Parts: sequence; C-alpha cells; structure tokens
Amino acid sequence: MVSAPHFTTSLLELTAPYAADLAGRDTFVLVTCAAGRVALSDAHGFRAELGVAATALLPATTACVNLEPLMAGTRVLLTVPAGIIA
Repeated sequence: MVSAPHFTTSLLELTAPYAADLAGRDTFVLVTCAAGRVALSDAHGFRAELGVAATALLPATTACVNLEPLMAGTRVLLTVPAGIIA
C-alpha cells in the first residue's frame, strides 16, 4: 500500500473473487489492472473486463465493486483520492 497526502493506493493479488467495500467515500476510485486480467461489476449492472494497464474510473456513488480474476497472477491497484486537489 502507498499512502500520500492526496491519495492511497492498495495492491490486491486476486486468487478468488473479491468484493471491495467503497461505501462512505466521497470521491471516485480508480481500478487499474497491474497484471493478468480482471472483471469488474457492481450492484447497478456495470460490468467491464480490464487487461494489463487498463483503468476504470468508478464514481463516488459506487458502494461496492466486485473484482473477479480471469487468469492466474492477476493483480489490481485500487487508488482512492484524499479529496479534490486545488
């Protein structure tokens, strides 16, 4: 995990489906596939597949995102801004 004044980034090594709890955040979240391939989905019917270096921008209204590794060795970066940078 990397933490800075303006954001926090966590590296997740996915070996099974994972539900990332994003509730209570007042900002967007970036999901970046660092290795492998991952499927994202949420309760509103959003679904996307990301390959290496692809990024999805999730709005602040996303309470939970489901991450499903589509191949072995999948790693995902979750980046949460600390707030709007002026």
